[in-house]
Amino acid sequence: MNDYEDIIHMEHHTSARHPRMSLYARAAQFASFAALSGHDNAINDTAIKHQQDVLEAEKGEDILRAAIAEDEGASYFGEVALVPYDSPIRQSGLLFYNTLFDENAACHLAFGEAYPECVEGGEAMSKEELKAAGLNDSITHVDFMIGTSDLSIIGTTKDGREVPVFVNGNFAL
Repeated sequence: MNDYEDIIHMEHHTSARHPRMSLYARAAQFASFAALSGHDNAINDTAIKHQQDVLEAEKGEDILRAAIAEDEGASYFGEVALVPYDSPIRQSGLLFYNTLFDENAACHLAFGEAYPECVEGGEAMSKEELKAAGLNDSITHVDFMIGTSDLSIIGTTKDGREVPVFVNGNFAL
């Protein structure tokens, strides 16, 4: 048994609202976005500047533009996940071709559908209630890995204090 056999086969949540994606489709979603180091990016040097409503990519901009045009919600955040650089998945150096594992190799952002399961009672809410709770609705959900060994994230509290959340790719809290 390898070091990750226990997590590869453990049970995981299956959405009641969305059918499971095929293994091929899940792998295709991540193969082009460098879930782990050593894999080439389909979209390089992407800059999304919300203040100026500008989207640019050195390579693959047409792919990105098509993806966020799927529907009205496709161009909004559906997930922000903070994953430490020292996560076991990243340390394994393996590409599992399974979104539930590969997305835990690095911090990532996703545009499109937000997870109703992340809000108390969300699975029982209507689309209108989910929207009122701040969850994005879309037919798509695409993850982009952004975690690096030198990633730093500074949070700002309600009273304006700045607090380090991530330092050198790992939680500082």
